[in-house]
Amino acid sequence: MKFFNFLTIVLFLALNNVFGYPKKDIITVSNASQLSQALNNAKPGQEIEIKDGVYIGNFIIPVSGNAGHPIVLRGTRNAILDGGTNQTGYVLHLK
Repeated sequence: MKFFNFLTIVLFLALNNVFGYPKKDIITVSNASQLSQALNNAKPGQEIEIKDGVYIGNFIIPVSGNAGHPIVLRGTRNAILDGGTNQTGYVLHLK
């Protein structure tokens, strides 16, 4: 039975490499300028990984993802978007 399980895993990995599940398109940013550029160029299915730090600015995402291919922003609690005060506008605006 262990051999069958092993064979199943090997077959799955082989087929995965042949037919290729889509690889995630991950953009990693580490400053506000890179984040703005990544958001402006974002495409459905992309993931933007925000490294720890403070990102000062008002950021805009001009495109939308969809249910099957969302645009994902990911970071830890130490990746901080700082838009100033509530009088300076939104920190992140989705168009």
